[in-house]
Amino acid sequence: LIAGFGYIVRHWPKDGAAVQKLQERYMVGVILVYAGIEAVSFGFSTAQFLFVSAGVTAVFLLLLSPFKPKIHEGLDDRLGPVLSGMLRLFGRHSLVIYVLHLMAFKFTAMALGLHEYGLWNWRWL
Repeated sequence: LIAGFGYIVRHWPKDGAAVQKLQERYMVGVILVYAGIEAVSFGFSTAQFLFVSAGVTAVFLLLLSPFKPKIHEGLDDRLGPVLSGMLRLFGRHSLVIYVLHLMAFKFTAMALGLHEYGLWNWRWL
């Protein structure tokens, strides 16, 4: 949900009123769904739910601020091929890296016989 909001902010032009209204509606929906899931998962009180909602709202409002991609000319030459390649890899594929390391942890737990952290052993807290 949050990645979808980031995509909307990054790729859609902000000059249209319809696009801005869609961004605002999507933002409110994501905040309510995310804070609601957190509240149910962790048994938050009303005050905690409001606090989480306020924090997520603050992050989203920062995302709505003017976002301008920045191109650093000549950075590849200054960093060298190894560091430049690593930066490109980690920047473009961070979600894949995140999912792969979670899967590696699950498989390791399964191989070590830690059943409470097994591969399909998902449970609510």
